[in-house]
Amino acid sequence: MALSRPRLQPVAFALLGILFGARTHALDVPAAEYQQLLRRVGNQEAAIESFRRTLQDLRSEVARIRSTTEQLKLLANTPRSFATQEQYQRLAEQVRSVERNRVADRSQILGAIENLRSLAKTPASPHGQPAPAKGKPKPASPARRKPAP
Repeated sequence: MALSRPRLQPVAFALLGILFGARTHALDVPAAEYQQLLRRVGNQEAAIESFRRTLQDLRSEVARIRSTTEQLKLLANTPRSFATQEQYQRLAEQVRSVERNRVADRSQILGAIENLRSLAKTPASPHGQPAPAKGKPKPASPARRKPAP
């Protein structure tokens, strides 16, 4: 049994008839309408190209956003230490230094308060000057004397 070839002639003639029929039909269209149709087709092609560019821009934007999202996910899931051991040690030393300075300042303040107490306990002289302390007499300095009224 031999394979039979399908007959392509009727199909070919049908296609040629459609093409020539369309061609003769296009010739029947007035020139103004034909130009209008050409402009409309051109506008549609321009619009399609614009949509393609917009679609490409949107695709690239989506890809950029996905990439950024993946990076953020990686950063969020990555355990990290916000301070190193060396930074903790430097901070601890600074805290110790502040505490040493605070203790030294406290002792200076307490010493100054004791000096003020001792001055407050000594009786005042008639001229507004404190009486000399018992023990060694202190010489009066000229800058500390008040002028007499």
